[in-house]
Amino acid sequence: MKIPLDRLEEVIDARIVQRGLKYYEDGAVDEPEEIEADVFEALVQGSDDYTVRVRLKGDAIIEHECDCPYDLGPVCKHVVALIFHLQNEQLGNSGKAQGAKAGKKNSTPRKPTVAEQVESALAAAPQQELIAFVRARCMADAAFRKDLLVACAPRSISMDRRDHLRTLRSEMHAIAGRKRFIDYHEATEAGGVLYDMLDQAKQLVQKGHPERALPMLTAAIEAGAEAIQDADDSNGEIGGGIEMAMQLLADLARKKHKEPFRQELLSETHRLLTDKTVMDCDWNGTLEPIAATLVRTVEEAAPVIAALKRTANSDFGGSAARDALLDLTRRFKGDAAAKALEDGFLVHTDVRDRAIEAAIKAKDWSRAKQLAEDGKRVTRNGRPAAHEHYWTPHLLRIAQRTKDKPEVLRLARILLIDSHHNSMEHYKLLRKEVPTAEWPTYVDKLLKDLRSGKRGHDRSLIADICAAEQRWDEVMAEARKEADIPYLIHSVLDEYEAELGKRYPQEVATTLAERAEYFASKMNPKRDDYLQAAKLLRRIKKLGDQQLVDALTADWRVRLARRKGLMEQLNKL
Repeated sequence: MKIPLDRLEEVIDARIVQRGLKYYEDGAVDEPEEIEADVFEALVQGSDDYTVRVRLKGDAIIEHECDCPYDLGPVCKHVVALIFHLQNEQLGNSGKAQGAKAGKKNSTPRKPTVAEQVESALAAAPQQELIAFVRARCMADAAFRKDLLVACAPRSISMDRRDHLRTLRSEMHAIAGRKRFIDYHEATEAGGVLYDMLDQAKQLVQKGHPERALPMLTAAIEAGAEAIQDADDSNGEIGGGIEMAMQLLADLARKKHKEPFRQELLSETHRLLTDKTVMDCDWNGTLEPIAATLVRTVEEAAPVIAALKRTANSDFGGSAARDALLDLTRRFKGDAAAKALEDGFLVHTDVRDRAIEAAIKAKDWSRAKQLAEDGKRVTRNGRPAAHEHYWTPHLLRIAQRTKDKPEVLRLARILLIDSHHNSMEHYKLLRKEVPTAEWPTYVDKLLKDLRSGKRGHDRSLIADICAAEQRWDEVMAEARKEADIPYLIHSVLDEYEAELGKRYPQEVATTLAERAEYFASKMNPKRDDYLQAAKLLRRIKKLGDQQLVDALTADWRVRLARRKGLMEQLNKL
């Protein structure tokens, strides 16, 4: 994300800009270091100390990263705080930056970048002293030692998976401690252990040593799968490491390799396929396609097919196994065998979906329709394998392709009234297919059925149809029915406020005021509640009812004066 230095609020949420500015003005940004030309790094003090790094190009930030957990937007307040510091303390800007205090001209000589300091130190250091320093660091810091070996002596990296697995297990056990459980906060550290090894594996692949990267990848998968069994991985750090390792393994499998290493890749993938702990963590079904990709002979295919059969009929996670099994069967046993296998898999919706698509593509309308109709009757463990109307869109497509207009109208109406399949698209289809002279009566009946149909009173859909028909009185009627649900954010009123505000300004303003009151005076309010209240006041003001805004704010300043968060928002209005 490119951030123009002089127009922060155009690309960053105003609240984040204000918070970042306050951090800067409170002195939370340590003196930044220029790592290399136009790359700055600093520690920003918040609820914890966070490391922030930005890269400049011209008058804009072109790269930025922070190790804080913020994930609600592209830029956090710590990055903004560093930007303000750079604008006012380091880049020599004059005047004010986004409301910050006046900047200071930097008249001191330019300080060498960290990269330049390191280059200078390396050039000046006697070789024996440098060797002694690196040796000492290697003995004291395992991560540094591994990084050095990967960068400078990749052939010394162990090719024994068990060595890497022992290392990872030891680190995971150290994180878990005596309680033998990795809690939410420790999971980030555990994930970091996996990511460190995976970064080293990536470097080895880039340097042309995939045979040394493979044991690291498989060890990371196994150690991660073991660790996640006794961990609170709510933040997805350990799971993310497992997925990354599997994806790197998949990337490796897609490349051409000499025969011994291809066989080693296949052997290791097959071993993982037979490891239940590992397979329980293969949520995206990554390993099955890897195995199928690597197989070259009937002899190699046999054990992989046996492994795939064990998971291919699984309700959850079996899709990749089915695809891989069908691919191998087609390659080594022919189309007829694959077709028979596929027919046996038709109880699974993904396989039936593909079979219907193939029949439609071949214009075999009879088979396509039969497959869809039969799908309604398929059960798994005594229950329907799919939702009641899962197959209806397929039948609608077939009716459209075969120009069966009565069937198109019947199925589109079913999907509109009784399901949640692209409802407005089905309304538009009906609008197109029903004769113009018949439409007013048809849509009246349609709305009546919607209001009493299986979906209950779907205000949003009814409002969407009424708005499309320009029946604004009925849209407002649906909005009124939501008045007793003040916490409803994505409401009919939110969707059609512009049009309803023109026709019913006072009623819309009053409804927004009731919602604002709800958020402002909640029993246990959060900051977001006050933000919602302030946002609603701005919407009332936009409708032209400044008097109502003034009355609400005056009341809150007296009745809710102790709510500092609310008062802050009112001061910003």
